[in-house]
Amino acid sequence: HGGPDVAYVDTTPGNAGGHLRTGDVDLAAQGPNPLVGWTAPGEWLGYTVRASQPQRVRVRARIAAPGASGRLGAHLAGGAHLPARDLPITGGWGSWQDVDLGSLYVNRAPQQLRLTIERGGFNLDRVQLLPDPLGLTRLPEDAALAPDAPHVYPSTPAGAPVSRAFRLRNHAGTTVAVGATLTGSSCFRLIVAPTDALGPNQATDLRVRLHCSAPGQYAGTLVVTTGRPGDAAITLRLEGNIVAP
Repeated sequence: HGGPDVAYVDTTPGNAGGHLRTGDVDLAAQGPNPLVGWTAPGEWLGYTVRASQPQRVRVRARIAAPGASGRLGAHLAGGAHLPARDLPITGGWGSWQDVDLGSLYVNRAPQQLRLTIERGGFNLDRVQLLPDPLGLTRLPEDAALAPDAPHVYPSTPAGAPVSRAFRLRNHAGTTVAVGATLTGSSCFRLIVAPTDALGPNQATDLRVRLHCSAPGQYAGTLVVTTGRPGDAAITLRLEGNIVAP
């Protein structure tokens, strides 16, 4: 909802496709739903997202490009950014292909998802938000974790361990294998690992401990993956400050 610079940016005035309306955003007829065409660098489209619960979703766009590779990114207004990616050449304006742009977290409050066009030359049929197979939340609040911001441990005296617990939930309709790895400072340790597999809607908890004898700033990265090709990994940055006792 809204006008230019609120719901969209169209670098050419009017509707080049002439479908549905005469105002900005270039729409063309295509079956029951219009398509967005005449895409150009610097343009973007905004979509209001309302989630029933905080969750991690995959952004998928359906595009068609006959012979020029477009470039498309996505981000939540004021929030997480997905890097723009080159789009495939599909072979024709009506030859459609689904492209995954990446995964991000959405909350219950309405948010605007923006598709940003860095290179044009493609048509856009639709954008979908699909639940990712795995979701990671922070315990005890069971609150969503933003992948673009680190999880910061409280300042802790040297030699005194502090732990944080996280819940891993399977949103997929089938059983998935799961695995977790921890890289970075050896002061971070995975002391409770997730189970090897999760059934539909099952959850498992994991715990990461920060324990170091020397004061300083420490960082680690927790990566959770499934055993299925194409599933995006969950990456969570961890940061902690060890102070003198």
